[in-house]
Formats: sequence, structure tokens, C-alpha cells
Amino acid sequence: GLLLWLLLAADGLFIAVHVWAAEARPSHRLLSIEADNGYPELFQYLKFFWLALLMALLAWRTRALGPLSWSGLFLYLLLDDLLRLHEDGGAALAEAWQLPAFLGLRAKDLGELAVTAAAALILLPAIALAWSRGGPVLRSLSRRLAWLLALLVLVGVGLDLLASAWHPTGWPRLLLGILEDGGEMVAASLMLAVTFGTLQAAWSPVPAGGSARLRACLDNPGEPPA
Repeated sequence: GLLLWLLLAADGLFIAVHVWAAEARPSHRLLSIEADNGYPELFQYLKFFWLALLMALLAWRTRALGPLSWSGLFLYLLLDDLLRLHEDGGAALAEAWQLPAFLGLRAKDLGELAVTAAAALILLPAIALAWSRGGPVLRSLSRRLAWLLALLVLVGVGLDLLASAWHPTGWPRLLLGILEDGGEMVAASLMLAVTFGTLQAAWSPVPAGGSARLRACLDNPGEPPA
């Protein structure tokens, strides 16, 4: 709970600075939550890095492969933001396939959607398999992360497509940007807090032999939690 409040407080600060800078310092792009490689996005990189690290640690601690599916997803989200995978890949795809504009969306937007869909077709089945074969702790954590992932996709992809088709200006554009990029920040913070809290609760009461009991709890659905 404390970690969640700290993360949300930092998100709120970045959003407040973004709103202030939009009027008072429009040339300071690094203060914007919409700017690539800006200060708020660097904080977002850290969240996805920590999430990938926590899931990799869980896989190592339990000698299980299931958490690596989530670790791979968070690593992809980190690289996607850092290297602009879906933006640059979508532009290249639109040019190679000569995609047409559709419902106000640019060819580049359709290319980005295709790249995101391809990544989802690779990563989501692995996560579904990890959930189906995991124990109660991993399944519970995966279920909550899946809801938050849906929220991340809704604001990150859905609102991005809405902005591309609508082309708002002034305060509507500022508000839509806050809902999109600010929503992504909040969703990532919730994911990190949920993951950290779940693993802390699973590990803290377990002294010697804890790895074995935790692994049974995570990977054997037939066994009750320790």
C-alpha cells in the first residue's frame, strides 16, 4: 500500500508538472508526459524494468518458467517505449504494405496497430499458459495483472487511436493526453504495486525451505498455499 501511494504521488507530480509546463514552459518538452524519453517516460521505464526483474526473480526463486512469460511481456513494454518499436515498425509496415488511410486513421496508425497485435499474439498465449498451469498465488497475480494490462491497452492504444482520428486541439488535446499517457503511468504503477505486494506477502512469512513451499504454492494448483 505504501509503495502504491508513493508511485501514484510521483505520477501525480509528473502530470501536474506536465499541465503547468504546457502553459508556462511549452518549449520544455522533457517535462511533458507525452514526450519520448522525457523525465516522466524515464520513470515509466523504471517501472517496467522493475516488473520484469521481479518476475524473473520469482522464476529463479521458484525454479518455475511461468513467471518468465510476464517478465518477457514487461521487457517488451520497456523496449517498446524505449526504442519506439511499434511506432517505427508501424511506419515501416505501412510503407512496405502500402496501407490506406481508414476512418480518419493514418496508414502509420494501422501499421502500429498491426505491430501491437503481432506482439500480443506472441506474448499473450504464453501468459495464458502460465496462468492455466500455475498455482493459486501465480494465478491470482496473473488475473489481477491481466485486468491492469487491459486498462493499459485501453488508454495506451484506444485513446491513441482516438486522438489520431479526432485531431483535437487546445484543452481537449491536453485532457486526452493526460488520460492516455497519465493513464498508462497509473496502470504501470498499479501493476508494480500489486506484483511487489503479492511477492512480499508470499515470501515474508517463509523462513528456511521457503522456496520449496512457495514453488508448491505457485506451480501446483492441487496443493493448498503454505
